[in-house]
Amino acid sequence: MKRYALRAVGFTLIASLGYTVTDFCIQFLVRKYTLFQVFFMVVVTSMLTLLACMPFPALRRRIIRKNETLKIHNWKAHVLIGLLGFAADGCAFFSFRGNSLGLVYALLLSVPLFSALISLIFFKEKFNRWKTGALFFGFGASVLIANPSFSFAGVASLSLLLASLSAMFFSVLFFIFKYYAEHENVTVLFLSSRSISFLLLVPAVVYFWEPMTLNHLLLSALSGVGFFLGFFFILYATRLGTVVMVTSLQYTQLLMALLVDFLLYSLFPSWLTIVSSFVIVACCLIMIRQGIHMETAEHHDIDHMEGPFIHQI
Repeated sequence: MKRYALRAVGFTLIASLGYTVTDFCIQFLVRKYTLFQVFFMVVVTSMLTLLACMPFPALRRRIIRKNETLKIHNWKAHVLIGLLGFAADGCAFFSFRGNSLGLVYALLLSVPLFSALISLIFFKEKFNRWKTGALFFGFGASVLIANPSFSFAGVASLSLLLASLSAMFFSVLFFIFKYYAEHENVTVLFLSSRSISFLLLVPAVVYFWEPMTLNHLLLSALSGVGFFLGFFFILYATRLGTVVMVTSLQYTQLLMALLVDFLLYSLFPSWLTIVSSFVIVACCLIMIRQGIHMETAEHHDIDHMEGPFIHQI
């Protein structure tokens, strides 16, 4: 179990790096091209990255594991993942326009808060005063970052609110990955979700397409490679570790984003953003700690069961 946990940690860190590279490229490209075109190029280049790996046996064995078949077992899970992934990516990509990576990531990484809310509503998870307080203050800090002036006018406020919406979609995706698509092949999930995005984007791209320079095409290719790495490694991490652990490790993206903003754009977040980000991270860590205690207690109760009942579980 420890070996699987360590592999999940490594996979999550690689996925975080891949997604950060993708988001940096997208942040630059959406200021010069339409969102539809940039999104379309990420989809196409990520699928081409997968195809480019297939001729190499070593890479192919890593992508398609032994005894795995490229077959759809639950088509509803594929459709849900495709549609939710399209909505989550679209909202996140739009929020990069006119905002720093650090500011957007502070909202995108509130996924554990939304995961806790989903657990409360749909899985009837019990909440103590720590979890309730963390949920309340965490969402309050998210609202403060998304709309510090409490004015719903302007693109900046809209884009940051979409970042929060993207975090909600991503939290739902984690639950689907973990509990409803556990028997699905990761390669098939990737191809089906990217194919749905491709079909939804084609009409808009045909109408809004603009010629791209060679440098921008290379940036698009880099964003596709980063997305490919992020998608595959985050799914493998979710299979090996708990949703709580995987979502908590993604906070490394916030540090990477702040570093990118400072080194490339000489941007430093405001004190409001720093304090609110600290509150969000602290509240999420409280949710994670409470979740670990709950899982430990459940396993402790099972270990102390006696008689034939334990064999019926």
